[in-house]
Amino acid sequence: MKFVLIGIWMLGAVLAHSAAAGPWGLAAGTGFASATLTGQSEANANINVFAKYGLRGDLTAEINLFGARNDAERTTELSTSLTRHWRKPGAPQSVGAGIVAGVISNNGSLRPYLGGGFAIGRAITLANQTGWAAIDSELTWRPKSGAIRVKLDTTIGVDLSETTQIMVQYFATDLDGSRSYTFAPSVLYSPSGAKYSVQIGAELPRSSNRVSVKFGFWRVF
Repeated sequence: MKFVLIGIWMLGAVLAHSAAAGPWGLAAGTGFASATLTGQSEANANINVFAKYGLRGDLTAEINLFGARNDAERTTELSTSLTRHWRKPGAPQSVGAGIVAGVISNNGSLRPYLGGGFAIGRAITLANQTGWAAIDSELTWRPKSGAIRVKLDTTIGVDLSETTQIMVQYFATDLDGSRSYTFAPSVLYSPSGAKYSVQIGAELPRSSNRVSVKFGFWRVF
């Protein structure tokens, strides 16, 4: 049971923020899907839907749909990626690298982009508790404007019990010199015998005192 939970949480670690596809691969023919809702009110909220599928043991395909509403402004982002994974049998660490293509729609304006991602993660032990840590990065370029976006997400997760885990994430984004940072703690719970996990957490942007509440649902299949 614990192995199943760790697998769900490792895969889901990258989903709260649309960044790289993560260092961990999937067996051929298996998949992972999630939906995460984050917001302060109906007028200020976003939703992220993600799916990942194992083409073979070391190659995955991903699709990510992100939608945000901030008062009168609405933003939608759709991206697809192909990721190659490397992990030696029995090794605690795993590495992933891939290519990404997507488009951002902001109040009717379309901005396509191309880029790549790199991620590294490993199993860890903290205070005699098992867990994992990961760093996910992504660099994209927008042909129309020449703008470059860099994302760097750091995640640490620790098991509290067979069904519950705490996760701490830090998201950093740079878009042509404009930077944002967000701290995101959360708790994950998966009922005994289940292949899904429920996330409850918060996001605290460094540039604002306003806290967003987060709810997520992750599932392997």
